[in-house]
Amino acid sequence: MRSLIFASVAALSLASCTTTGSTDSANQKNLPQVCSAAATAHSAFLIVASTGNIKSRTIAREAAAWSALDVVCKNPRAGSSTVA
Repeated sequence: MRSLIFASVAALSLASCTTTGSTDSANQKNLPQVCSAAATAHSAFLIVASTGNIKSRTIAREAAAWSALDVVCKNPRAGSSTVA
């Protein structure tokens, strides 16, 4: 589950290797799918974490990754290079 969130963040990071225009286009196209998958993984992780079998350090790392991605998912145009 944690790896899904990291993979989502990595996918967004790789998109930055292209030109600005194509990055914005790719983000607009792919971000809803990435955010949906990450939200599902985060919810599942919380359920597993509630069992008490996951180290607090791992829980903190997942929370930090989720917080960073959640900001982008809630306002995907904030990082856009185009001015509306």
